[in-house]
Amino acid sequence: MNPVTTNDDGLSPGEGFTDPATLSLGPDTRIHLIGIGGSGMNGLAQLLIERHIPVSGSDLRGGMVCDVLTSMGATVHVGHAAKYVEGADIVVVSNAVPRTNVERQWAHDHGIPVILRADLLNLLMRGNRRILISGTHGKTTTTAMTTRILQAGGLDPSFAIGGALHAGGNSAHHGSSDVFVAEADEAFRSFIRLRGDCIVVTNIEMDHHDVFSDEAALHTAFKRFIEVSNPDGPLLICADDPGSATFGQMLRKETAYTIATYGTTDGVDVQITDISHTETGGSSFTITDHTGLLPEPISVTVAVPGRHNVLNATAALMAATWAGADWKTGAEGLTAFTGAARRFQYLGSAKGIRVVDDYGHHPTELEATVQAAKQANPDGRVVALFQPHRYSRTQAMGKALGVALADADLVIVTDIYAAGEAAVPGVTGALVADGVKEAGGNVRFLPDRSTLLDVVAGVVQPGDLLLTVGAGDVTEFGPQLLDHLDGR
Repeated sequence: MNPVTTNDDGLSPGEGFTDPATLSLGPDTRIHLIGIGGSGMNGLAQLLIERHIPVSGSDLRGGMVCDVLTSMGATVHVGHAAKYVEGADIVVVSNAVPRTNVERQWAHDHGIPVILRADLLNLLMRGNRRILISGTHGKTTTTAMTTRILQAGGLDPSFAIGGALHAGGNSAHHGSSDVFVAEADEAFRSFIRLRGDCIVVTNIEMDHHDVFSDEAALHTAFKRFIEVSNPDGPLLICADDPGSATFGQMLRKETAYTIATYGTTDGVDVQITDISHTETGGSSFTITDHTGLLPEPISVTVAVPGRHNVLNATAALMAATWAGADWKTGAEGLTAFTGAARRFQYLGSAKGIRVVDDYGHHPTELEATVQAAKQANPDGRVVALFQPHRYSRTQAMGKALGVALADADLVIVTDIYAAGEAAVPGVTGALVADGVKEAGGNVRFLPDRSTLLDVVAGVVQPGDLLLTVGAGDVTEFGPQLLDHLDGR
């Protein structure tokens, strides 16, 4: 499937799109979303429904998410047909929907405005103080943490999160306050179409090789994202990550934005010290604010494991405080934060084997997830079941993906989840498996998905923590294994 694109600057609508600045949303505006069941699109549908805006949509697979939207009042069709668009005032597409899609083509032929998903999010955020969470990794978790902190502080923010919260949360909500928290995704340069008032940059690392030719192109995109934001708002930048640290130093030289850095290194504006592991697998740490906002250091505990989540929590506290949340109340709210869906999500246990599911599909994410698993299971093995995502990413990063996984006690690699990409000759999951071997890890490559359940059930043992990792349908395996082990 060929993705749609905007112009190279990421800002102008591009051929076949309507300028969203000419549009508005109201109770008589029917919005039709193509791919309504997708992780980003279904959250926007929820927001529209909560605002009493008529919603229709189509999805190739349907499923539970579409059933929920139907129960909320949306009209959802399984499959695509031109007739589904009839009567719509605005049609919304993701970057995965080609111009040849029958619904998009019908809208274009009949003069119905077509906009990108990011454009709809920008329309929904109008009139709010907008906290945008950007970065190659950690966006969903940091957005979810920021939302929880604001809620703990008595605020009712609107939010759009890339994954649902574990404990009683949708992926989106229309709140009563004037604060809106959302992810700002760099894929397809989508975040350049959003305007933030407070921006977090968790990290910047090369990814999306089908969009960015090199790191310079990626940094240019992040700079454009900053340039269209509110110049009076703060930029909260992680100093521990080399990419975002370099980016922050460049911004300080070239712009007049208010920048606050955070991390464990010396010289940052908000410093993290005294990191320790809790008995339940989380982390405790101390935050000292050198900007003067905090009168004294504050102690924080997070239930989710990993040093990366210490950084995510610090960024979330800074952003929520900017919006009016109390630091102490916010820190207390983080104590009960159990994470976002598919971000180190505990699925259950059977026969002494715990299963955790994670969305990680980039080397840095995989390394952090494996280390978090070892922290959470110090007395047992970590078995990682990894499904590579996209041929382009595997071709560019296959060995690095394997190296990142190699610290697990056993790595099982499946073949590639294509995500709509055409196969590339010679590019298979074996590239990842070879990377594990070269790094000295223990690995098995299982390209035949039909054998996976029996093989994994045969190698796991009591005391193991099994990670199912990847951005594809590997997420379905954990529940299947638990049922299999329980004899269901």
